[in-house]
Amino acid sequence: MDGYKVEIFFSPEDDAYVAQIPALVGCAADGPTGQEALANLREVKDAWVSAMQSQGHAIPPAPMSLRFAPPQKVFGGKVGMAAV
Repeated sequence: MDGYKVEIFFSPEDDAYVAQIPALVGCAADGPTGQEALANLREVKDAWVSAMQSQGHAIPPAPMSLRFAPPQKVFGGKVGMAAV
C-alpha cells in the first residue's frame, strides 16, 4: 500500500479482521475477512491522509524496507589442475 507496511490480524473482541498501517497512527479498518479489511483500509487511508493534511499535519513517509539476500556459498575446496 504505497510502500507502507500493513498488518492484518483477527480481533476476537471485535469478531472481525483488522488491517492497520502502523506508520500512520490511527489508520485502521476492519471487515469480516482479511481481504475486506484490506479493501476498507485503502479507502480509510485516503480519508486519513486528507484529514491530516487539512489539519496541517505532515504525513510520515513510508519506511524504507531492506532485504538481505542469504549468504552465498563460499568456495573452500582445492583447485586441481590437469594436463590436457
